[in-house]
Amino acid sequence: MKSNLILFLLACVCLASCVSSRSGVISSNSSSKPVVYKDVAYGVAQVDKYFCFGGHKQDASVLEAKREMIKNRPLNKNEEYQNYTIDFKRTYWPLVYSQVKVTVTADVVDFSGNSSQDLYSDVYQAKLIGTTSKSGLFAVGDSVMNSRLKVGTILSLEGNGKIRVLYRSEKDVILTKRVSEDNLFVMNKKYKELETGAYYAIDDPTKDIEISKVTKVLAIGLNELLLDDLKTGRKVKTKY
Repeated sequence: MKSNLILFLLACVCLASCVSSRSGVISSNSSSKPVVYKDVAYGVAQVDKYFCFGGHKQDASVLEAKREMIKNRPLNKNEEYQNYTIDFKRTYWPLVYSQVKVTVTADVVDFSGNSSQDLYSDVYQAKLIGTTSKSGLFAVGDSVMNSRLKVGTILSLEGNGKIRVLYRSEKDVILTKRVSEDNLFVMNKKYKELETGAYYAIDDPTKDIEISKVTKVLAIGLNELLLDDLKTGRKVKTKY
């Protein structure tokens, strides 16, 4: 009886625990002509599997991410994509759910420049340096949720607390929007000893007596948590 209880508790811990891993591939190009690095292009694709079903193969995900990159930053005259980077982020809830997120990145170079021009444009330098926010919470490729519970993916960090997020509409139309990082919550991540998917007790201000209600952490913001009230199903925010 005792051993069965221990096995049950271990199973609960495994199912409630989130495991993440990352890997990547880099391919570089060289050119004998003078070039200017104008911009950085990003594309993101995601595969979700429930109980090992669903999604598509890794090669198809890379192709979809490349298509998204071309849509997000089409080439102008005399421009070319170079120095591709492919990043794989894998997130698992054992036996229940797995997610593979593919981010394809490429330098956008311009061949119309000359040797007297600066090698890197201001836009390129800002995007290249800004792959992770100063707080360390947000990074390119992260899944995020806004205060209206709309889910998107970070394409780039624009500086001054602004983040460009890719959203898909109900009709599968791709939209990008520049959003303040104060209005975003990151999903599937650990931050300051907090973890999405963990359980969190907060005081219920609607009760006359001191009582706590159990909630589940959906996403983490800079100063607030986005929580799921397990009793009512309502989404609530609280400061931490």
